[in-house]
Amino acid sequence: MKKLNFDLTSKTVSYGNESIVLTPPPVRKVHGERHEFMPLYDEKAAGWKSGCRLLRLQACECTFPGALVPGSVKVKMFDRWMMPERDFRVNEEWGTVGRMPDGNILAEEQVAVSYSYYPSRIDTLFIRKNGSISLKTGKEGMAHPEIPAIPESAERLANIYWHGDPAKLDDSCFYPVTERVFPDDLFLVENKPERTLQKLRSGEPVRILAWGDSVTQCSYLPEKCRWQEQFRQRLQNIYPQAKIELLTEAWGGRTTSNYFSVPLGEEHNFEEKVLAVKPDLIISEFVNDCGLPEAEFRANYQKIKAAFDRIGAEWIIMTPHYTTPAWMNLQNSKNCDDDPRALVKFLRDFARKNQIPLADASCYWGRLYRHGIAYETLFSNGINHPLEYGLSFFAEALMKLFS
Repeated sequence: MKKLNFDLTSKTVSYGNESIVLTPPPVRKVHGERHEFMPLYDEKAAGWKSGCRLLRLQACECTFPGALVPGSVKVKMFDRWMMPERDFRVNEEWGTVGRMPDGNILAEEQVAVSYSYYPSRIDTLFIRKNGSISLKTGKEGMAHPEIPAIPESAERLANIYWHGDPAKLDDSCFYPVTERVFPDDLFLVENKPERTLQKLRSGEPVRILAWGDSVTQCSYLPEKCRWQEQFRQRLQNIYPQAKIELLTEAWGGRTTSNYFSVPLGEEHNFEEKVLAVKPDLIISEFVNDCGLPEAEFRANYQKIKAAFDRIGAEWIIMTPHYTTPAWMNLQNSKNCDDDPRALVKFLRDFARKNQIPLADASCYWGRLYRHGIAYETLFSNGINHPLEYGLSFFAEALMKLFS
């Protein structure tokens, strides 16, 4: 059997007796990018908010980290070059620029910014029908470059994900395809929402509430892309006689703790916005709970269970998607089958002990590298907001409970 080898030093991929030399995307230069004004540099803000965003580094809602070539930013005002650290400061990780309070850049004056950046790109190595190997170069992008299409008769062997400084990449940019479909037994289904299932089968009205944070709110994508809408459509397809009402209560950037802290009468109060709508089934998604202290999220989920039991609603807990590797203490998005987050381990144990249905979406994200996919390329912002395909894993995990 032919073996696939990758040598980053020589930028070569070999397959059997054949080899292909890889060429990373070239550094791109931007000259005189116009900004109507430059805000003060904000040291305390998140990196993508610390100054004005360089346009070629834009991702949805932020900039793409690691794309700016260090030391390349130059700022001009009135045909005069400004001095770094005296007149302006650069966040080189996030590609943002802000003026200094005592510098020469005027608050309401247009500036021209020149800089260099590393484009992102995905290339594909594939084997043709005649047995020869070929390389398909993808289109340059930023946070989510597309995987290039290959001929229908061909077989994809690997993807190469170029991002940031190619000189600093290791073999984590090389993604061999070792699995083409997810295993049927990806996670064990121990409990199902039986009362909801019975209503679906009999054609009774079913009210389903999707409850979560920005990934459930999904304001960054069209409504049809939301995980709950993908799920509703799949559910309707297998239960065409069902009368499904889908509601959403979501709060971007927040946690279950935030919901409990909102007083009655105000937006996002837990009692009024979640319990009072009297859903038959509640599906929860809170990736932001990963940032809570363990004692806090443990107490929250006990409180949620008691509240749902009180109103007689069934509950499906969804494990969250993966976020950028740095936030998960992962070196990269390879060899990451086991989700290391304390919240995920707790949710699996909590669901099993309390016989609550679990849609373990995290399992899909952990195996994406086996499909040749760097999971962070499925984010709109390069950090934590999944695109439509990434959101489909929630729908896929949920459907295992309704098959």
